[in-house]
Amino acid sequence: MGYYADIKEDLKKIFTNRNNIMPRLLLPRELGRHLWEQLGFRFQEIDERYFYRDIDIDEHYFYRVKMPEGWKMILPESQDVFRNDCSDVIIIDGYNRKRGSIYYKSYGESEAALCSRYSPCEGGISHLALENIYFGNEQEVLFFAGVHRRIENVPDELKPAIIAARKLLREAVDIFAEKYYPNYCDKLAYWDEPMAKEEKYWEEIHFGTEQETLFSVGGVALESAPKETRESLEKAEQILKEVNNKFYSNLDIYCPNLEADKRNLPKSLTRRPFSYNGKNRKMISTW
Repeated sequence: MGYYADIKEDLKKIFTNRNNIMPRLLLPRELGRHLWEQLGFRFQEIDERYFYRDIDIDEHYFYRVKMPEGWKMILPESQDVFRNDCSDVIIIDGYNRKRGSIYYKSYGESEAALCSRYSPCEGGISHLALENIYFGNEQEVLFFAGVHRRIENVPDELKPAIIAARKLLREAVDIFAEKYYPNYCDKLAYWDEPMAKEEKYWEEIHFGTEQETLFSVGGVALESAPKETRESLEKAEQILKEVNNKFYSNLDIYCPNLEADKRNLPKSLTRRPFSYNGKNRKMISTW
């Protein structure tokens, strides 16, 4: 434990404003350093050698950098250093938004990459085995397509239907992005737009109550969906409802040891906000 703690401290010394060092591999490769300079980064050659523990760090791997005012590099406290001797350092702008990251692996393999403001995203509610499909970023949801149960958490015969529903949810996200944010891959696009704060809602298709859940298949966010996306979302919703019904019709197979009183949990269609985390719900199914 002490060894990894020492490595984390050494990383903090290298990737902080105090030392202000960035690797020479600055992605995206097609523009590299030029793109960072458009944002206000200023790079200087390093004429000296730095030392990482007992190993020499050759100066040709890094630049000394002056970042735009208010920007900083952070090593997330929640990060477990090390995953296979690698780590991510996050670059934050003056509005506390993630603008890029440094992937630290070894001296010659370290690289820094810029982030787009918005992109197709996935993120889950792990203890409920659900996966969100949306467009935006970790702080902003511009379009929320819906939620599907993770493939590994459904019986084999139901997996193709979940895969089909996931494909339709992703299709809706792509339609939205192409229509309203066609330049989202441009690392410099849309950063002048105000922060999106409106909560998005979805309808969860599940068996159970707020306290106990036998099975949740996910749900679709039709409430405020643009018309261009509704056909894909409605098809996804129909598939998820069919999966839900098939699961419930085969409880003896899927949940043979389920207590008798749990077999009568209600079928529910419950309106949820995107931010819902279900932390007070207990999963009572092996699925």
